Formats: sequence, C-alpha cells, structure tokens
Amino acid sequence: MEIYALETTLSWECLKVICRLYLNFNTS
Repeated sequence: MEIYALETTLSWECLKVICRLYLNFNTS
C-alpha cells in the first residue's frame, strides 16, 4: 500500500510539472 501511494504521488508530481511546462509553452 505504501509503495503504491508513493508511486501515485510521484505520478501526480510528474503530471503537475508536465502541465505547468505545457501551459508555459503555450502562453509564451
């Protein structure tokens, strides 16, 4: 359970970073 939660958290962090980069790229 803990490992799964950790992987989910890492996935969310990656998604947030990708979304941020995507938005920055589109607005510039």
